[in-house]
Amino acid sequence: NVEKAIANLKKKKLFNVRALAECSSRELEKAVYSTGFYKQKAKRVKIIASHLLKHYNGNLDEFFARDAMLVRKELLSLHGIGRETADSILLYAGNKPVFVIDVFGINKSILVVICICISILSKDKVYLNSN
Repeated sequence: NVEKAIANLKKKKLFNVRALAECSSRELEKAVYSTGFYKQKAKRVKIIASHLLKHYNGNLDEFFARDAMLVRKELLSLHGIGRETADSILLYAGNKPVFVIDVFGINKSILVVICICISILSKDKVYLNSN
C-alpha cells in the first residue's frame, strides 16, 4: 500500500525530487513494490521527478505556485500521466483545490452537477475538464 511505499522511500532516503530522479529504476521499484504495478509506477515517478529537476531544479514550491490548470496541463504532457493522476498530484502534493474523480462509468451530467454544488458550498474553484 501507499503508506508502506512512502515509509520505504523515506527509509532509503529517496523521499525528495533529486533522489527520485537520480536513483536507479530497480531501487525505486523495490521501494514502491507494495503499491502494485511497481515497475510502471516507478517509471512514472522517475519521469515526474526528472522533469521537476530539469525545469524547476526540484523546487516543488515553484512548480505548484502557478495556476492549477497550467500545472495540470504540464503534468498531462508527461508520458504516462493521465487526468486522475494529474488531479491527484495537484490536490495532494500541490494543495490545489481540485476534485479528483475516477470518471470511468460516471455520467458526465451528474459529475457537472456535483462539481457545481461543491463550488457553491466551498466557494473554491472546482475544475472539470473532460480532456
